[in-house]
Amino acid sequence: MKEVVKIRGLKQGLQVLFEKDAQFEDVKKVLLEKLESGDKFFIRGTTVFIDKNSFTQNQIEELRRMFHRHGMLFSEKAPPVTPRFENKPAPKVAPSPTPAPIIRKANPTVVIDKTLRGGQEIRTESSVLVFGNVNPGAQIIAGGSIDVRGACLGYVHAGAMDCC
Repeated sequence: MKEVVKIRGLKQGLQVLFEKDAQFEDVKKVLLEKLESGDKFFIRGTTVFIDKNSFTQNQIEELRRMFHRHGMLFSEKAPPVTPRFENKPAPKVAPSPTPAPIIRKANPTVVIDKTLRGGQEIRTESSVLVFGNVNPGAQIIAGGSIDVRGACLGYVHAGAMDCC
């Protein structure tokens, strides 16, 4: 059986995606089950993004009311896209006749001086130091170590060298 509803965590909140031929009643039922399940993924005040072309305006309004009853914000606009910075590979150099020692450049530690809310994600090849909480639904993926100076209720993945 196909998943009728898929939910993606974003830095700005949650994006709800629907199966192409999904019926509105099936979508509504699945979303209501997820919201009422008590899952800590749905945090009060989180913005939920839904494509306004998915259903009729009345159906979208019904979804808006359902999310509002559970304390969540609702948006029909596309979530803002944040560009990902990619490291460009170094130019290739012809090998020298004598082997040179391998020197690895240490990445500086990423310091986050705030609480990470649900839907926010940090991805880095270096270590991470958080002065705050990592709330449920937030995620940190780091190539180095992760140090959280607060409550860690979200997901953290340390030592993920091929993470980014």
